[in-house]
Amino acid sequence: MRLLLIFMLLPASVLAQNYSGDLSCLGGMCHSDKYVEYKNSGHPHQLYHNNGYTPPSYTWPFTSVPPLPTVNGLPLEWSDVHYVIGNYYWKARFLDETGAIITGESGDMTQWNLQFDNWSSYHPGETMQYDCAPCHTTGYTEYGIMPNYPNIVGGWYLDGVQCEACHGPCSSHVVNSAILTPGGLECGECHYRDRQNRLIWQDGFLLDRQEAVELYTGGMTEIACEQCHEPHRSTVYDLGGIPSNFDCSSCDGHSPEPGKKMYMDQVMEGVDCIDCHMPYMDISAGSVNQYKADVRSHIYGILPLPIYGYENTYQIGDTTYWQLTYTPSGDIAKITLDYACLGCHIDNGIPLTIEEAAEMAQGFHVEPLVSINLTAANPPVIIPPDGGSFDFSLNGQNNQSYELRIDFWSDITDPNGIVTDHILFTDITLQPGETFYIDSSYALSAAAEEGAHMYRAYVQEHVWQELYDHDVFAVQKQPGSLSIDFAPYNPPILIPPEGGSFDFNLTIANNQTGGLRINYWAEIVDPAGLVDTLISAADTTLQIGSIIQLDGQYSLPTGTLAGEYTCSAFARDQITLELYDQESFYLEKEGNSSVVTTSDGAAIEMFELNVYPNPFNATTVLSYQLHVASMVNLAIYDIYGRKVAELINSQRGAGVHQVTFDSDMLSSGVYVARLTTNQTQQTTKFVLLK
Repeated sequence: MRLLLIFMLLPASVLAQNYSGDLSCLGGMCHSDKYVEYKNSGHPHQLYHNNGYTPPSYTWPFTSVPPLPTVNGLPLEWSDVHYVIGNYYWKARFLDETGAIITGESGDMTQWNLQFDNWSSYHPGETMQYDCAPCHTTGYTEYGIMPNYPNIVGGWYLDGVQCEACHGPCSSHVVNSAILTPGGLECGECHYRDRQNRLIWQDGFLLDRQEAVELYTGGMTEIACEQCHEPHRSTVYDLGGIPSNFDCSSCDGHSPEPGKKMYMDQVMEGVDCIDCHMPYMDISAGSVNQYKADVRSHIYGILPLPIYGYENTYQIGDTTYWQLTYTPSGDIAKITLDYACLGCHIDNGIPLTIEEAAEMAQGFHVEPLVSINLTAANPPVIIPPDGGSFDFSLNGQNNQSYELRIDFWSDITDPNGIVTDHILFTDITLQPGETFYIDSSYALSAAAEEGAHMYRAYVQEHVWQELYDHDVFAVQKQPGSLSIDFAPYNPPILIPPEGGSFDFNLTIANNQTGGLRINYWAEIVDPAGLVDTLISAADTTLQIGSIIQLDGQYSLPTGTLAGEYTCSAFARDQITLELYDQESFYLEKEGNSSVVTTSDGAAIEMFELNVYPNPFNATTVLSYQLHVASMVNLAIYDIYGRKVAELINSQRGAGVHQVTFDSDMLSSGVYVARLTTNQTQQTTKFVLLK
């Protein structure tokens, strides 16, 4: 009997290869340049095995050996730590001798945040197995076991994301370079969180490591990561991860002509595309302010509506997701204006409201028919407490090839939103290319409100009153001897019927050249006028230039009154009792559920208060149904809790009722309608777009 042997000729690239380690890539100087670049990037430093020993100082290329947390009141030693997660740029976490992530107990801070130089908690009180290895290591297998580490899920060949994680095992390639590596992980296999391609939003920001889903849901399905990134180089340390010659305008659809940038007003000179279209709306370790975190988003489109990020989310179970926006070509993810604009325009001297940002976003990249530029003579403009004036220039130009009739004017808005007119010229004829120029000044008195005053100029078509362009600069009025800032976190505050809590911050600053002795307090007043104390302190000394900063929390339990609550803070002189300053904000507690009872205990079905259309432009209809006659009050509030309109305040009979709301006197934004009857109270939000 003859044995027949059949040989199959396989391409060399599919022959089994083993992992060799990144030094193999350096060997023979084949890839020495890429090796050096990659070793300075973040990928190989995702996980470091110190095995209970202090890491050498050269372990991480740009950061020091991290400090260790204190757990249960005891500072940890390096003998307690066996792995370090990260410590390259954003944060560092630690694994114990069992491989579990060190989380500590309630109150323990176990995550070191490098950019903020502080500690934060990470799942305190929980036992956290380390199951992040598929994206933190090379050669991972879920069936592997890491000896002596029972709390590590799976096993791997190499710590960190090394060359072979992306290129595949290379043992055969090292022996014979003609044998190609089989390839490994794609970027999108790690840079995502949700298997259904949903973007997870938590505590004010999108979570980090969702770049692949952001690209996909943001409509950039044909963009490959390497079109914008050099994958072997760091982006966060400016080592060429984004090539120096890269320009967004080089991509189709991102410019009016190949290589030509989109139009932007010269007041935005120095602002790059990514500052608005890739804002820091993703969070890894912490945030700079309530609209700016520490990771750039890879969503590019902007939603030019006056809504906050939290209003563009939806919830499934305990998880909150980012809402996609309808477009004719499909639903896509977009950036809300709080992240695109307010992340900078909250502390850069030119604060904007969400409504102002939405107004400016309309036609932002369209060159106006007539452009204007408003420039302060000596920026930044700072007015002393006793008042003063500032000079400015206003110039404009007809950018068209035909004659235009225009009006142009200016005004100034104080920190309370009160507008005062200044310059006004009407029915001016501009020839093609003609310019106009004005030098002027404006004075703020000692009685003017402290804070940012916004001086604005506008130009419009005379007959149809179409707004062509506008410009703005900030005027900072210095405070008096003492100033108070008192505000809630994450406004507007809407407490549900079953109760809840809100957080607030109180800041008191001594602005004068001597010390002050003060009494200060904060209080909350319920809808019935009852007062409760939030904070109180007597005979407190404030040295020159010193600041008191306090965070607080207040709870409104089930059974507290529904309606508007007023929170106010005050500061008085300890000796003379002179009131230095005060400030207030408002919040709303919603009424009970839509099922109420009559006096004899019979249940009454109360239909929800409805607003349609929502969003709306000029008018909308509010409807509700009463099953018994009742006194009815229907009022409209802005997001700061201020009543802006009262539609009904009278007796109404049983049945379906409707009322039309005309928004003629209001600006674009989010509003709350509140319906109060003898039996219950209900609120609903709606959006006005103009």
